[in-house]
Amino acid sequence: MRVSSFLLCLIIFSVAPPANAQCMGRGLCDPSVIEVRSQISVNVPVASPASTDAAVKATEDARKQLYALAGRECETLHQVFGGECALSSVNINSSMQDRGMAKPTAFVSISNMYTIRKAAK
Repeated sequence: MRVSSFLLCLIIFSVAPPANAQCMGRGLCDPSVIEVRSQISVNVPVASPASTDAAVKATEDARKQLYALAGRECETLHQVFGGECALSSVNINSSMQDRGMAKPTAFVSISNMYTIRKAAK
C-alpha cells in the first residue's frame, strides 16, 4: 500500500505541469524585465612576434578594455531602455593567431548578458 501511494504521488507530480511552466525557459516571468545579450570582438596586433610576454600583455590589455566596455554598456542600455540595468553574465575568450609573415594577432571576444528592469509608469 505504501509503495503504491508513493508511485501514485510520483506519477501525479511528474505529469502535472508546474504552475510557472511558461517561465521555466529563461526564468523571466516579469514583463518589465528585458534580457540583452551583447558580443564584441577585437583583433589586436602584437608588437613583437617573437615575444610571448608581448602576446600575453596584448591579450591582457584587450581583455581589460572589453571588461571596462561591458561595465559602461549599462549606461547605454539605460539611455535607450530606461529603467535599472545590471550586468548579469560575462564570458571572455582570447587566442593568438599567427598569420605567417604578418605580425601575430591577439583575438579577444566578450559576450555579456544584461538584465534591464523597466521603470514603472
